[in-house]
Amino acid sequence: MVEERYIDGKIWEDLEFRKLDKFEKIVFLYLLTNQYAEGPRYKISDKDIIFEIGYNRKILAEALAGLITSGFISCEPQEYITIHKWFVTQEMWNEQQKFLAEENGEEE
Repeated sequence: MVEERYIDGKIWEDLEFRKLDKFEKIVFLYLLTNQYAEGPRYKISDKDIIFEIGYNRKILAEALAGLITSGFISCEPQEYITIHKWFVTQEMWNEQQKFLAEENGEEE
């Protein structure tokens, strides 16, 4: 189990993230930081999410649908979630990409 997460604080400036409603933001942050999230694709049940964040099934379904429509996640059979925006939220990954771009002579 991964105990630490690195989420770039600039997520709050991301235009796509800002378009999410408050329920979608909380669910997305939960999906990034929960104890089951060991990478961008993992298994988690709606029941676990409901228990952990306290939303009812309807609000959770609407939030997940919004995240899917916005391209943040996809859901697969047998309760698998894939977080498409996993890497852009990870501070260490962003720093690594910046370093690689500088090494290759690319500018931001």
